[in-house]
Amino acid sequence: MSASTSHQSSSEQTVSDQLSIQGVIEEEIVDQTFLFSSSELARILSPKKPKTNAVLSDGFFGIDDYDCTVDGSAFGDALDDLVGQLPSFSTIGTAEQGGYKSLANFLTESVTACYNVLDKRNEFPKRPERWYSDLEFVVGISMADGTEDAAVLRDIMGGNGISKLDERLFCKPPADQFAYQTMLPVEVNNCWRAMVAQAATYARSLFGANPMRVFALILGFNHDDNQLRFLVFHRGGLAASHPYDLTQEDGLKEVARLFLTLVSWRTAAEAGFIACGNETTHLLPVDKEGEQHVRAKVTHIFLLLLPTDAPPACPKAPEKQQPRPEQTKGEQIQTDPDAPLKCFRPLNFQSSAGSPVLSDLTGTVVLKASWPSIDRRRNEADMLKDCGDQYGVTPHVSSYEVTGEHGEAISNILFFPKEHEIKDRHWSLFTSIPPKTRDIRTYQQFISNCHGKSLTTAENPRQLSRGLRDCLLGWLSVYMRGYLHMDPSMGNIMLAPVGHKEGFKIPDVFLDCVSSLTDKLVAKLGVSTKASAVITDGDLAIPWEKFLDLDCRAVKSGTPEFMSRVLLDATGDYLHSPVDDLESLFWVALWSVVFNEKSGEKWEAERWVREALIDHKKGLAIDRFRYLEIDKGRNEVTQRFQAVIRDWWKKLPLLREHWIDQVLVEKPRVADPKYYLPHFHRFALRGVLDVLGVLHKHWDGEISWESWSRPE
Repeated sequence: MSASTSHQSSSEQTVSDQLSIQGVIEEEIVDQTFLFSSSELARILSPKKPKTNAVLSDGFFGIDDYDCTVDGSAFGDALDDLVGQLPSFSTIGTAEQGGYKSLANFLTESVTACYNVLDKRNEFPKRPERWYSDLEFVVGISMADGTEDAAVLRDIMGGNGISKLDERLFCKPPADQFAYQTMLPVEVNNCWRAMVAQAATYARSLFGANPMRVFALILGFNHDDNQLRFLVFHRGGLAASHPYDLTQEDGLKEVARLFLTLVSWRTAAEAGFIACGNETTHLLPVDKEGEQHVRAKVTHIFLLLLPTDAPPACPKAPEKQQPRPEQTKGEQIQTDPDAPLKCFRPLNFQSSAGSPVLSDLTGTVVLKASWPSIDRRRNEADMLKDCGDQYGVTPHVSSYEVTGEHGEAISNILFFPKEHEIKDRHWSLFTSIPPKTRDIRTYQQFISNCHGKSLTTAENPRQLSRGLRDCLLGWLSVYMRGYLHMDPSMGNIMLAPVGHKEGFKIPDVFLDCVSSLTDKLVAKLGVSTKASAVITDGDLAIPWEKFLDLDCRAVKSGTPEFMSRVLLDATGDYLHSPVDDLESLFWVALWSVVFNEKSGEKWEAERWVREALIDHKKGLAIDRFRYLEIDKGRNEVTQRFQAVIRDWWKKLPLLREHWIDQVLVEKPRVADPKYYLPHFHRFALRGVLDVLGVLHKHWDGEISWESWSRPE
C-alpha cells in the first residue's frame, strides 16, 4: 500500500474529463440515493453503542438497536444553547465563485460556535481528543494531489487548522512528512444533480486516498436557494440530508444539529475509518476467535510483511480506545505507523483445509479487501476456501468479514432506509424509478501467501505461454469445484509460481464430458505440480447450481474490458455461461501481448489495437490485430504470439455458434437448471480443450523461446 500512485493535477484535468467522470459516477450510483431528515442523519452519523438488549441479526444492528449520543439530553441541551450562538448567513448571490469566502467564513463560524458550546460541557470529549479538533473552511488553496481518475478537490475545503498556512492541501498527505489534509470538501452549484455528481468525484478522491473509509462526507450548497445539504457517499450509494435554508432560523438549527454531531466524534471509527489498519500497518486475526492478531507492516499495495523478530501471535488490542494523538497539520490516519489500531473478533471466518495458519507464516502475505454486495456476501470466501488447493488457483489462508467494536459487520447498512421505506425515501436525482433493493455491502478481507505480478510483465514467450496455460487450467479448476468465475480479467490473474500437492486433475464426475484428448494435451503441455500463474478474486464467482436456480440473468458480471462481446452488449434476460468466461480469457491473452511491458519499441499499428481495447471496441481491436500480420510495424512480443492469438480467435465464434444452436435454440419453453447444467459442463470443457489444442500446436515453436528476440 505504500507504493506511489501517479496523480493528475487540476491543471491537467479538462472539463471533458470532469464530465466523463461525473457520467460514470451517475451510472454507478443510479437509483441508490436516499433522503433523511437532519435528526435521522445525525443518528446515523452519531457516536453510538448497542442497547443492552440489542441482538445482532445476520451480523447487523439496525439504527433502532443503538443508543445514540444525539438522542441524549446532554446533546439536546447543547443544541439548544448552540442555536442562540449561530452566526447569521448572508446570501452569496447567483455568482457561484463570488460568495465562496463568505460561505467558508459562515461554516467556520458555525463550527466554532459548536466548539464554544461543547467546551463548557463534561459529557463530551475534550477538544484535543475530538476528531475535528480545529475544523476550518478555506477558499483558494490548491490541491497537491488527486487520486486515480477522481477529480481534484477545488472549491471550499474543510480540515483541521488549515487556515494557518497558505501551502497546498492533500487528499493523501505524504507518508514522510506532515501536511495539511482536506477532510470535509464543499461543492457549490445551483443544480443538485450536477452538484451531487461533482461532489461524488470528491468522495471518490477521498476513498482513493484512503481505501479504509466506510463513508465520505461532502457538503453541498445551492447558491440560488441558499440551501445546504450533507451528502454522505458510501460503498453502495448516497445518503443525503434534506436541503436546509441558511437564511431561515429553522434551517440554521438543523444544520447546527449535524455540525454538532460531527464535532462530537472522537475515534477514527466514528469518523468513518475502519479501525484495523491503514496504509502502513494492519492487524490481522489469527483465528475465528480474534483473541490473537498479527501486527503486519505494509510493504506494497496490500502486501503485508509478517514479523520475524517476535512471535506473530500478539495479545488482542485493549478494549479501551487509546486517545488519538493531536496532530497540528491535519489527519494522517492512513499513513501513521503508530496509529492506534483495533482488531475485533472476525465474522464468518474461514480457512482452507490443509492451508497454513497465519501464526505459522513469516515473510510476505497478500491481503485483499473488498466490499461485496449482500447477495454475494460469501461467494468469494467460499470459492477460495473450496478451490484454494486446486491447480492454478491462488492459495487461501483465511477470509473473514471485519467487524466493529460490538461484533457488528463493517457495512453500509445504516445509510439506507428500512426495506419498506425505499419508495418514500428515494431521491429522484439520477432516475425517477426507486430501486427494488438496497445495495448493502460488507467489508471483507482475504489473506493468501501467494503474491505475483501481471501477465503483462512476462519476461519471455515461455513465461507468458505457461502463464496463459495455467490461468486457463486454473479457471477450469474453479469450475470443476462448482463455481463459475464470471470475471476473468488482467486484475484477477497473475504470474506466480505456486506449488500444489497434486497436478491438474479432472474429477470423476466430469469424465463423461471430457474428450480422451484432454489428459494427453495436459501432459504434453508439461503440466506438473507447480503452476506458473493463478486465477484469484472470486468477488463475482457464484456456484453454477445456485446461479442457475436464481436465474440471475439481468445482472452483468465482469470487467467491461474483458467481457465477451455478447455479454457487454446484452440487455435484459441474458444467461452468463462458460462461453462468456472463455472469451474473457481470450481478451486477457490479447491484453497480455499488446500491453506487455517488455515489448520494447512501440509501433503505431499496435497502439491502434490498444486504444480499441481500452475503448471496449473489441471487434475493431481484432481487425487491427489481424492487420499486423501484413504490417511490419509490430514488436517482438506480438510476433511471437500472433499465430496463437489468431488461432485462438478462430475457435471462439464457432464455440458461440454451437452454444446458440445446441443450447439456446433447442431449450424448452421453461428451462430449469437440469437442462442447462450438462451443457455448461460440456462447453466449459470443450472451450478449454480448444485453447489447449491451440497452445499445443505452437508449443515447441516461438512461444517456447526464453527470449523475445529471435535466437541468433
